Amino acid sequence: MSLKILIADDEIKANKVVQKSYKKQINNLLDFAGDGREALEIIEANQSSHALVLVDLKMSPMGGIELINSLTEKNLPIKIIAISAYATQDEVNQYFENNERVLAFLEKPFDIKKLNEIIQQNFPLDSSTPDFDYSQLDSETSVFIREQTEEIRGLMRRTAQGIVDIGQKLLDIKEKLGHGNFLNWLKKEFDWSELTAQRFMQVARQFESHNLLDLEIAPSALYILSAPSTTDSVREEALSRAQSGENITYKAAKEIKEKYQPTSKVKKDEENKKVEPETQSVSDVRSSLLDRPRTRAIESLPKQEILAVIPKQTTDNAKAVVCRGSWHQLGEHLLYCGEPNSPQFKQRLPKEIALNIAFSPTPDWQLATPVKANSEIAFFSQYQDVDLASFKKMIQSALEIYTEEKESVVFSFLPEPELLMVAHQLGCHCFVAEPGVEECEAIIDRWKRLGR
Repeated sequence: MSLKILIADDEIKANKVVQKSYKKQINNLLDFAGDGREALEIIEANQSSHALVLVDLKMSPMGGIELINSLTEKNLPIKIIAISAYATQDEVNQYFENNERVLAFLEKPFDIKKLNEIIQQNFPLDSSTPDFDYSQLDSETSVFIREQTEEIRGLMRRTAQGIVDIGQKLLDIKEKLGHGNFLNWLKKEFDWSELTAQRFMQVARQFESHNLLDLEIAPSALYILSAPSTTDSVREEALSRAQSGENITYKAAKEIKEKYQPTSKVKKDEENKKVEPETQSVSDVRSSLLDRPRTRAIESLPKQEILAVIPKQTTDNAKAVVCRGSWHQLGEHLLYCGEPNSPQFKQRLPKEIALNIAFSPTPDWQLATPVKANSEIAFFSQYQDVDLASFKKMIQSALEIYTEEKESVVFSFLPEPELLMVAHQLGCHCFVAEPGVEECEAIIDRWKRLGR
């Protein structure tokens, strides 16, 4: 796969002939920026896309040294080659001798052969990168995906509105390809992680009805404003200030968000009146968790395990036999009626776990022996008015970000059967430990109704 390189140089940006010459001689994908600020915005908007940036030390209004310092402070995943017609190697060493991101210094006009040698030394080809086969798609889908791919490439040079447009196109493509194929396409075409794509898509979800074309909102600020934890009030103030001509930076967005974070929990009576009677809240779920019988981590279970295979879409209305220590197979998922800390449960867990989700019954609850997982989420809330529907969306986003199809997910306590259905729809293989017999019966009953 070709390397993506950004060249931040005002003279090169203004000279199309030089750009064309570089594209022929440098065997990688090139983008160009006219100063440090434009380069920083491009890099922030396309994190995990550009692997290398060539930085001219003398640019205006934002110079190369300031750009390199910003990239370092923000810990952005990109390597740097400094270029200049005025600075010397000794001067560059003085500035960046302890900066591991700076690979080399090239005097302008720099030697293309030398540049290619530096690239080959620091960026060996990765033959393990997964490929994406367009021939597996039908003709109409293949044409659609290719067209959207090229349009995304064009949008990548833009900032705020470009991020929204990219996110919307990614949402369209993911819907077409499905959860499994999307990541391979993402790697082949852009070499992005799924987390990078999710950030674009989250921006699109939150700002699809707004025109950001003429607004100055930094990409890093957009990511803060589109986060699930950010309220509508925060976004409305940020948009209002941007429409008034203010440049919304990362710092400004963070300050706006902090201003709206409550210091104490205030009940919203008007909102509570709008909730339907059957709507369940996380606090209701938490109460049921606290009321469950507690057992020690090393509990004695019947020697004979009960392993029931529960088909979905069954017409059998009889309740499954559920008791403490029983196992139930729900398709690709395993449900254990017992404590997550039970050795019987932990012995069944696979070696590779993508995501471990714990709905802690108390603030200090934790697994006696930590589960080795790529990512972990623990949730506990003392608040009384968290809507479970919103909570479900949050868990779905986490599953989409941190898991891929056929990967394993562990649930320690499962307050709502619908959460297992969400993971099932995404193709995950789940291992659930739920000590409540009634809760297990509800999970099994929901599984039986799946697809009706």
